[in-house]
Amino acid sequence: MKKIFIFFLTLCPCIGYTQPPVGAEFIDSNPFNIIDREISVDYSSLNNLFDAFRNNQNIEANQIFSLFQNRFEGSPFLLQEWKNSSVILKSGEKINYDLLYNVFKNEFWIKKEEGIKLLLFTEDVDHVEFDNKKFVRKTYPLGKDIKEGLLQIITNDKYPLFKLYTCIFLREEAESTGYESKKRDKFQIREQLYYQDKKGHLYSISTKKDDFFKIFGDKSSIVGAYCKINKLKYRKEEDIIKLFHYYSTL
Repeated sequence: MKKIFIFFLTLCPCIGYTQPPVGAEFIDSNPFNIIDREISVDYSSLNNLFDAFRNNQNIEANQIFSLFQNRFEGSPFLLQEWKNSSVILKSGEKINYDLLYNVFKNEFWIKKEEGIKLLLFTEDVDHVEFDNKKFVRKTYPLGKDIKEGLLQIITNDKYPLFKLYTCIFLREEAESTGYESKKRDKFQIREQLYYQDKKGHLYSISTKKDDFFKIFGDKSSIVGAYCKINKLKYRKEEDIIKLFHYYSTL
């Protein structure tokens, strides 16, 4: 019987910005070459694989996409291209880079002449502007755990909305008969919305109707009526934005 192993993304315990003169540090590690179709890939070797790509100067930045496409289904990257982006410091200073968002690792990569570097954040960073999206570092619940990582700002109303991108790795194993599976290991990106209360705490938004409207407390019936009158769907992102915008006016 075919077995599928699911590995959830890891989040950087410390996320920060880059480059002198604002005090950033570039992380490097030893190259680890693993792109052979026959090599078994597991969670630990995936982490080494990403580090290898970043630090192997023989791999050009634009080669990464074809290398992953040849070996895996799906992609660990939010976009399949480098984007001219900006790191905005709290001082207002803007630093421009070509960035790539690795969802699996929850980190940004920088394309530089000397190779691919990891974008490290420090307390001086306010946010990152990437593909017309703003990313900030936040603490949020994920299952029973409390994580810290990158979230996209969706709205900035009284009750702001955020989006967390996660990526799971599905490993295809050979059938018990011994025949090799024709399917390839797969990356799959998922999205989860969060809202922030008045105290600054983040909570995940449920896709269950009853749980969803409980978010609005004593205003749940009012928001529910607004949702019904305007024929909005509580599972649709653009409609959730409208509901929270309305909730912020109450």
